[in-house]
Amino acid sequence: MAIEQGPPTADNPWPVALLGAKLRDWIDRLGTAWVEGEITQWNVAGGNVYGKLKDVEVDATVSFSIWSSVRSRVPADLKQGDRVVAAVKPNYWVKGGSLTMQVVEMKHVGLGDLLERLERLRRTLAAEGLFDPSRKKRLPFLPHRIGLITGKDSDAEKDVKRNAQLRWPQVEFRTVHTAVQGDRTVGEVTAAIL
Repeated sequence: MAIEQGPPTADNPWPVALLGAKLRDWIDRLGTAWVEGEITQWNVAGGNVYGKLKDVEVDATVSFSIWSSVRSRVPADLKQGDRVVAAVKPNYWVKGGSLTMQVVEMKHVGLGDLLERLERLRRTLAAEGLFDPSRKKRLPFLPHRIGLITGKDSDAEKDVKRNAQLRWPQVEFRTVHTAVQGDRTVGEVTAAIL
């Protein structure tokens, strides 16, 4: 029986395998891309590495695999928690219905890389005039409100508020509760600041 490959309808639906094959073919056309993230899982099995790479700014994660034939191009000291850039080739596995990034190359994001990117950002912001003295506001002698980003029901929150009240009874806080440990911390704290 030939599978009809026209647009699917309720009367002529695609089999799951056809949808999977179309997804795989489309994803295969994407090619290799460089991505940056934090390793949140790192498991070695049979000479291959399987893990997860998380975006450092938002809550987004992808699975990756490093085949044993590629491990020589990957630093031996990589581990969970490391920030990396990786050349990945997206692969869609039809039988299991899963998307994985096959790593071609991976390396640490070093301090020099971070400093270079910060300097580029500083130049961009300066070109937009964001550092112009006319845009700056004078800070008040005493703040009207203090921003506090902390874990919910934390001892740190209680200590900060208690000590501030002792020194300045009129102090007002705007408290934002976030994760302070784990994978969600960076994204939640960043969002709370913004």
